[in-house]
Order: sequence, then C-alpha cells, then structure tokens
Amino acid sequence: MASSRARGQFVSGPLDERHLKHLLQHEYSVTGTSIVEPLLQRFWRALIDWVPMNAAPNALTLAGLMMNASSAVLLLIYSPDAKQDIPAWLLLYAAFALFVYQTLDALDGKQARRTGSANQLGELFDHGCDAANTLLVTLSLSVATGLGHTPKLMLVQCASSMTLFFVAHWIAYITGKIMFGMFDVTEAQLCCMGVFIATAFGGVNGLWGVSVLPGGILLRHVQVLIYLTTSSSLYFRLAYCISQGGAGKNGSTVANTSIIFPGVVWLMLIVITAAVSNKSPSLFFDRPCLFITAFGAASVKICERLIVAHMTRTELAVWDSGLLGPALLVVNQYFNEPLSEGVALYLAAIIGLADVVQYSARLCRQIASYLGVQVLTINGNNSGGGSDRNLRPRKSH
Repeated sequence: MASSRARGQFVSGPLDERHLKHLLQHEYSVTGTSIVEPLLQRFWRALIDWVPMNAAPNALTLAGLMMNASSAVLLLIYSPDAKQDIPAWLLLYAAFALFVYQTLDALDGKQARRTGSANQLGELFDHGCDAANTLLVTLSLSVATGLGHTPKLMLVQCASSMTLFFVAHWIAYITGKIMFGMFDVTEAQLCCMGVFIATAFGGVNGLWGVSVLPGGILLRHVQVLIYLTTSSSLYFRLAYCISQGGAGKNGSTVANTSIIFPGVVWLMLIVITAAVSNKSPSLFFDRPCLFITAFGAASVKICERLIVAHMTRTELAVWDSGLLGPALLVVNQYFNEPLSEGVALYLAAIIGLADVVQYSARLCRQIASYLGVQVLTINGNNSGGGSDRNLRPRKSH
C-alpha cells in the first residue's frame, strides 16, 4: 500500500457516501466507570511507554483478538461438545490469552492518542473486535465449565452474553453515549480469567460437576445463575433509556429512527435460534458449540451493523446476508432435511463466519480509504481529524 492517501476517496463497500460523511462527524462519547477499571488504569498507563511508537493501535487490538481466538479454538478442539475435561495448561493459557486481549484492548486507545493516529476507524475496529471476542469468550467459558452437559443453559448463557453486547450498543444508538456500569466488561473478563484458572486446578467436571444445592443443582448451574443476575442491571438501564427517550428528534435514536426497532432486529435472530433448536433438538444437543458458532456469527454481524448505524447515524436494516446461515437451517428443516443436520450446521457456520469476516474487511478498507489512512499501520495521514479524546475509546465496551 502507498504510505499516504488522499482523504475523502470513495471506494465501493458496505457504506454509501452519506454514511461516510456522517461518520466523519462522529465523536466518541462515554459516561460512567466500572469498579476495577481505575485500578487497572495505573497498570495500563505504565505499560503504554513500552509499546513501540510505530505500533498501530488497530494492530494491537487485532493481535489481542487473534491470541484469544487461538485459545478458544484449542478449547473447542479438545471439547467440541463442551463436556470433556481440558488440560490444565490450556486453561491457564486461556486465562493468559484473555488477559492479553484485555490489556491490548485497553492500550489501543492510549496508543492512538500517543501517536496522533486517532480516528473513527479505530473506534469501529475496536468495537467490532469486541463483538467477536464476546462470542469467543462465552464459548470458552461454556467449555471450561462443561455446560455441554446442560445444552439449554449453555444456549441461554451464550445468547445472553451476545444480547448484553447488543444492548450496550443499542443504548449508545439511543443516547449517543457508551455507558459503563459499576460491574462491566472489565470485571466480567476478570471473572472469566478466574474461572479458567480455577478449572485448571479443579477440572471441568471435578469442579463444576459438584452438587451444591438440593435437586441436583450443580456448581455449573449456579455459575449461569450468577452470570445472569449480575448482568441484569444493563436491561434496567436500557428500559430507563427507552423511557427517557433518545438523543434524536422527538426522543428518537441518533439516526432519528425508532428507539424500539433495533430490538425487533435482534428478536428476529433469537426467535430463529429458538425455533431451529426446538424443531431439531439433536441438531443443538449433539453439537452445541458448532450450533452457537453458526448463530453467534450472525449475532456478531448484527452487532457490527448496529455500531455502524450509531456512528453513521443511519437506520439499522432488518435483513442482512449474515442471516443466510440461520436461514439455511430453517429452509433445510422446512423441506424435511435434504441435507443432513450435521452438514447443514457446518455450512451455516462456514457461511456465517465467512460473511462477517468479508463484511468487516470490506468495511475497514472502505473507511480507511475515505479517511486517507491505513488499517494496520501508521502513516502521516493517520489522524482522522477532530479530538483524539473523542475519536478513540479509552477502553471498549
């Protein structure tokens, strides 16, 4: 690639010029802080001085995501049904990989300000990686706690995790601000690290298969209950934001659209997921991780589109190619399974993953071209204009 580009160059991609012009006007806004983040900020501020000046912020984010992806893939190889015991070294590596992701995710914004390379692409790249990482972490957590023994609870936990991410950005779409709670993503990631470390010493079934309450309630069941309870505050926050109205005209979203409509888009995916799993229980029970990957890829794509809708102040479309994978499973069931369940599920997962990867790549390429910057390197034009404080998140949600 050339070392310098002219700003404002339009290339074909997921966005039109109206979207891109709105994107240039976007400023990052955040409110609130979590319990642990102020303490970790000291560590992150000390660490940033060791990062080379030529390291691109997006490269830091991507490196963390790839490391966490490597641990998730290894966990799924060892336990594709989320029932098997996992070697202690791999669980310790999973904890370390998540720590590295969290650290690099926190450093990318500091590096952007430090190098004068903050821009709207950085915020979008950061949140997009967070969406993918949410799916990776929730799958890893399910494997580490052996939730494959109770697939329905596994589906509830994974669906809840992706829904929480969607809701956080739905709130941002309504209010124009990312809102952090007292117990937020930083604390959740630290808890996941603790789960990985505890499982390394206690074992997947040795620890999480212990009965702790009457009626056959196991520790893995309690873990899901605690997860759902601690995350419920975000739904109350969403309800409050809806009741107060949005930042747009007449209490609408930042795009001047219905504040309720994003929930309809998400509900459609939830309904399809529930319908497919109920129609063919074996499709989910026999391959829970693959099933969640297929629908998880679609959820990551929807979350990315919501982030784009917020930053470009445009409407969130109902239909998207990311739903082709789930649609394939619905059609296959409707026509009495001309494809075997396993083949259809693998195809759905491949289609979903390929779609979200190509969408993300095209989106980054298009925005980078329009801003006159490069995605994974720093050059003289990498400043996207405006205030660094406003353009690059200090830490992604």
